[in-house]
Amino acid sequence: MNLISEELILRTSFNLEWHDDRYAEYFFGVKGQEASSSRNEYHVKNFFQPGVSLMPIYKVRDHLSFVGVVGFKLIPKSIRNSPTMNGRGLETFGLMAINYSL
Repeated sequence: MNLISEELILRTSFNLEWHDDRYAEYFFGVKGQEASSSRNEYHVKNFFQPGVSLMPIYKVRDHLSFVGVVGFKLIPKSIRNSPTMNGRGLETFGLMAINYSL
C-alpha cells in the first residue's frame, strides 16, 4: 500500500492463480459429445494465470470511502486456443464500491 495523500491510498498487487484440471476442463474444454463441425473436441489441463491489479481508495469522510479496482490477467496459450475462447491473451476486470465503516 502506498499513502499518496491523507485521503488517497493506492494498493497494488501481483498474483498467480492456479486452476485445477476439473475447472479447466469444465470451462474451456469441449467433450466429444459437445463437438460439432464448427467446434472441435478440446481438452485442457490445469494452468496458472498471472495477473496485476491496482486499487485506489479515496477517503471522503471519516467513515466513508470510495474504492476502485482495475486488473489484468494473462490468459495462457492452452486456454486461448480453446474453441470456447476468442483467442485474446489478456483478461481485464474492474470494480467500483462505496465503503462505510463504523
